Amino acid sequence: MRRGFITVMHILRCGLTQVELHVHLDGAFDELVMFAEAKALQASGRAHNFLPENVTLFGETYPVRRAVEGCSSGQDFKRLASCKGKRSLHAMFRCFEIFLPIVRGRLPLIEELAFRFVERQAAQSVVYTEVRYSPHLLADGGLMVLQTDDMEGSPRPVDSDDEEEETALPPVPMSEHASAASARAAVDAEAVYQAVTRGLRRGQLRFGVTVNQILCMLAFRPDWALDTVRMANAHRKHGPCAVVGVDVAGGEEWFKRPAVPEGEIGMHGAHVRALAKAQELKLNVTLHAGEDTDASNVGAAVFEHGAMRIGHGYHLVDDPGLLARCVAKGVHFECCPTSSFETGGWSGESSERMDWSSHPLKSLLAAGASVGLNSDDPAVFATSLTDELLLAATPAARHGRQGAEKAWSAGAGGLPPSSGVGLRYDELVKATLDAADAAFVPRAERAALRASLEARFMALEKVRGSAL
Repeated sequence: MRRGFITVMHILRCGLTQVELHVHLDGAFDELVMFAEAKALQASGRAHNFLPENVTLFGETYPVRRAVEGCSSGQDFKRLASCKGKRSLHAMFRCFEIFLPIVRGRLPLIEELAFRFVERQAAQSVVYTEVRYSPHLLADGGLMVLQTDDMEGSPRPVDSDDEEEETALPPVPMSEHASAASARAAVDAEAVYQAVTRGLRRGQLRFGVTVNQILCMLAFRPDWALDTVRMANAHRKHGPCAVVGVDVAGGEEWFKRPAVPEGEIGMHGAHVRALAKAQELKLNVTLHAGEDTDASNVGAAVFEHGAMRIGHGYHLVDDPGLLARCVAKGVHFECCPTSSFETGGWSGESSERMDWSSHPLKSLLAAGASVGLNSDDPAVFATSLTDELLLAATPAARHGRQGAEKAWSAGAGGLPPSSGVGLRYDELVKATLDAADAAFVPRAERAALRASLEARFMALEKVRGSAL
């Protein structure tokens, strides 16, 4: 078995071609670029204009400005912006509030971070990516907590005219857009989209890989939901790097149907209405569901809200009947092993033992589901898609909790973990091909992507044969 792992590592070093469908742009920002920006702000005396003194999340107050200004090196900042080893969803959200204030509304920085993202994907031989983000979250006023009704980014109703016309501004050069941005009080979601798209297009041209976009609604900001759908529809034909779908990220609380005062729609109603509009417009839908909740959210995502892909979905394995229905419908599961451990999405006794051989993705595969491997928030979780493949390919090995934790910590930074999921080489290849088949692009493009991947895998078979 160990010999097989050596073979997989050899192939990864040779450049195993990859496809990634579930990666958050803001969770993949280059930490060193952000650190340099933070230090420049600090040196100019403007840090207080961008970094809040404190941020309160989940009832806890964290001194953001002091923490960032206390970093003396890029490595210090990387550790501050990562929740690796903390196994806490709250710690993950706190990481975002460490670095998002540095980025919000700063269009040249957003563009550069998008470009660097493509560079990172190309370095891992990721030939096709669908990167997701909330343009509203990166705009001025894009706070994670809803504070006022008139906050920047409030949704604009989608009317019938929007369905027939693409009302969005066409892409513009940076010089013109920067001038326009400086003339107004705040940078809005549209400007963020334009900056991200410029960066992605520069990267795609430079590195020869394909990157499309998924726009995220955020569960905790229902006021942005309908406008996110409007933007996705407006930019669905604006290639390259077009918007190919929508998602709801940031938790699954929106699935609940709480009682709300008459005349209000609440979190659930806002996202249900937006998703209904997305289906009416025939937008592709992927939804975070069944990550740290029960299987019923997966059922609602697929059979009520039109999702053909599910982000995570680990708790679906607790309902074999519903799992069988999803498999029959051809639903694709965007699995993120490291993320599932760090956020508690993968829970239970096997998780506590760090017995990766019992990870839910194996049950999904055994049920015949279409499953892909993804990095989710690679900077926040100190991982990469290559690391996820290594984790998936490493043979399973059971050992005590203390030893497992040491091995997990030592595995950060691209080193192989001592215990993994134990997938075979053919299962890794199938996961990549399944992801290609689930891409939100026209059928002809999916077929061409799959054919290209199959040709590369055939060439790598020779490498694999010689390594054996």
